[in-house]
Amino acid sequence: MINNMPPVSKYMTPMPYTVESDDNLARACDLMQEYRIRHLPVQTGNKTIGLISAQDIQLLNSFQAVDLDSTTVESVMARNPYCVTPDTNLDFVASHMAEQRIGTALIIQENGSLVGIFTDTDALHALAEVLQTRWRRERGG
Repeated sequence: MINNMPPVSKYMTPMPYTVESDDNLARACDLMQEYRIRHLPVQTGNKTIGLISAQDIQLLNSFQAVDLDSTTVESVMARNPYCVTPDTNLDFVASHMAEQRIGTALIIQENGSLVGIFTDTDALHALAEVLQTRWRRERGG
């Protein structure tokens, strides 16, 4: 492991939007559209219990007509999402996500509070920064 590897918290999206487990899918869809996001952590009170994505909702809709107003987020969410602490090394998180084909990591403090989300988009931002830094270094600038 590289000692000076940045923590995932450097590249995470802090304080993500969330939904409550008893919210309906219409609310989740509205939040995703309004804030142009694809993933929402699902909470019961202050405890994070799952994750729902726009892809989950689209997939469900492709199999059956879903009433977004009467279907709860909890009935569709992915349970036991991938979670790490803010100080987890970025290389570990990115490698695990790639190997397991996971698109999202929830960033949870030791006390259980949700502090961020790290998605494949955040990983691409981190990669771009690393490549730009390396390119500048190689070009002497």
